Amino acid sequence: MQPLSRGASADLKPGQEVFALGNPFGLEHSMSKGVISGVARSMEGTAGWPMSGIIQTDASINPGNSGGPLLNSEGSVVGVNTAILSTSGTFSGVGFALPIDTVQKNVASMIEEGYVTRPSIGVELAPDEVLAQLLLGVWGF
Repeated sequence: MQPLSRGASADLKPGQEVFALGNPFGLEHSMSKGVISGVARSMEGTAGWPMSGIIQTDASINPGNSGGPLLNSEGSVVGVNTAILSTSGTFSGVGFALPIDTVQKNVASMIEEGYVTRPSIGVELAPDEVLAQLLLGVWGF
C-alpha cells in the first residue's frame, strides 16, 4: 500500500472533476465521481462551530465517506470528505469536503502546539448579570 500524494486545494475551480473515496453505508472501497460545485463555502459543523472555506461537490458523500479522500483527476488528495447537506432527510444533497490546505495547516498546528489555533479579536462577551449590574450602577435601573 502506498500513501496518496497531497495536492493543493487553493486552485480548485467549479467544474473540475473529483472523486470521493470511502465506505458509504459499509460498502468498502467505493468511489463516486463528480465535479467541484463551489469553493469557499460556509456551513455549521456538527458541534455548532462555523466551518468556512469548505469545498462543495456533487460527488456522492454519504455516511461512511466522511474522513475519506477527495481526489482530483491526477489522483492527488485535495480534500477530506466531511458532510452532506440534505433538506429532504435523505442522503441525496450537496457534499462537502475540508480543503487539504486547511487540513495540512491544522495538523501542523496540532503537532507543534497540541491544538488548533483559531483567529480571535480578543473580545469576550459578558453574561447578562454583568449588564444588569452595569445598568444599575450607571443609570440606577
